[in-house]
Amino acid sequence: MRTLPVCAQLALAKQRDDAGRPNSDKKIKGFTMTTTLKCTARIMSGGTGHEHISHLWWVKITDSKETDENGVSTREQMVTYIEKNGNESVWCPDRTPGVKGAWVHVHNNGRIKYVQTVADNRKTDNLLALPER
Repeated sequence: MRTLPVCAQLALAKQRDDAGRPNSDKKIKGFTMTTTLKCTARIMSGGTGHEHISHLWWVKITDSKETDENGVSTREQMVTYIEKNGNESVWCPDRTPGVKGAWVHVHNNGRIKYVQTVADNRKTDNLLALPER
């Protein structure tokens, strides 16, 4: 029988990451690693609402630590990523330091799919509070 190291056992038992977000776990060779994308900036196009976010900058987070992997995705690319990886794959920090961030979900206004944060089952404006590029 294979025994996991203590640090791996603790990681498996952990229900929330260090920022208070529920874990989005990925199994890798028998171990669980938490990998998410953290939104860091945005570009708006043609308006001021969530449906007008045209691009999002992000950094990859693995086991609650920022990695060197980062990038920018169009709204459509981010919608596809979230639909493929689930509602706990992309998150956005709160504008107030120390306050728990919110997951980014896909919404549809009848014309287009767009992204907006959801915390405690209510839509929030975390993405609109990100700095613009």
